[in-house]
Amino acid sequence: MSTALLTRLDNGLVVVARPNTATRSVAIHLVLEAGAAFDQADREGTAALLAELLDRGAGSLQAGEIAGFFDDLGAA
Repeated sequence: MSTALLTRLDNGLVVVARPNTATRSVAIHLVLEAGAAFDQADREGTAALLAELLDRGAGSLQAGEIAGFFDDLGAA
């Protein structure tokens, strides 16, 4: 088994990559440091507000359409 390569991008995103020569595909798992635990000290409640607004919809998109978009991306 090959060793994983860990890289931190300029924007702070951490990328972990490991080659898998057994298949001709790419698997991507994205984990973001997000949510109330990561709200800035002077902006408490930002994550909760965003979640509430997405539940209501945005512009011409209904909440179900937004949820479908994220489902299509594989977000959970």
